[in-house]
Amino acid sequence: MSTETRELLAQFQIPNKTLTGEREITDLSDVDTAFGNYILEIFTGIRITDQRRESDPFRAFLARDPKDRVFVGEYDTPMDLVNAITKAKEGRKGEHGKNINHNALPVIHVSRSVDFGMFDTDAYIDIENIGTLVRTEGTARQLAYAIVNKSFVKFTYTVVLISDEKHSLSMMSTTLATYMRRSTRKRTKTFQAKTRLGGAPVMLNTEVEFPMEVSFASQSVSRDEGRLYANAIAIDVVSEILEAEFIEPVNTTVRVYGSVLHER
Repeated sequence: MSTETRELLAQFQIPNKTLTGEREITDLSDVDTAFGNYILEIFTGIRITDQRRESDPFRAFLARDPKDRVFVGEYDTPMDLVNAITKAKEGRKGEHGKNINHNALPVIHVSRSVDFGMFDTDAYIDIENIGTLVRTEGTARQLAYAIVNKSFVKFTYTVVLISDEKHSLSMMSTTLATYMRRSTRKRTKTFQAKTRLGGAPVMLNTEVEFPMEVSFASQSVSRDEGRLYANAIAIDVVSEILEAEFIEPVNTTVRVYGSVLHER
């Protein structure tokens, strides 16, 4: 005669994870820096064979250190930016005249509007759990500490070209305008922004949406206020935005039971 009992045959643990409720989102200010570098690249490789004196300021602009050509930040007017450059003795370090550091000009000012929208189209859709952030423990074990979600955000930059004379402003404007008009062919309209998320370095892919109609708006300042020539244009950008949801590792215990026959 035999009897049957239910007994534990095996027991093991499966690593699992639970959300802590804490989140972190990537910083758009790093996209600002990358966009400034993108604008700077548009003015790279420009050749000037015209030897007329009027071309000298733009030629000098192209030869300058990158940090003296593009300024990213918040200034209400072109004159505010130039006054800040003059006060800090930035640009090319020389001052001529009472109010304007002429040797710092021309310059490019880039600023971002505070308003934005979450972007959602067939080409840009939210993706949950696109990846994980992991850290290495010991010699080989990798432990996930956050899951990553991706969305897309659309916002607008204003690019202002500033000079103290018309000729160089015209050359800067046509350089930017022709690039924007040809961008749908061989010229890139994407860039990447380096940032950090959950203590780890990550890259944000960003696409520039150049307007179909390239049109500049004058922000020039009158002679009574110091005489500056400036052209402004708005450029839309769609950028990835990453969210980290932090997790804690939890081990789930799995028990396997089976029927065992016992003979008597």
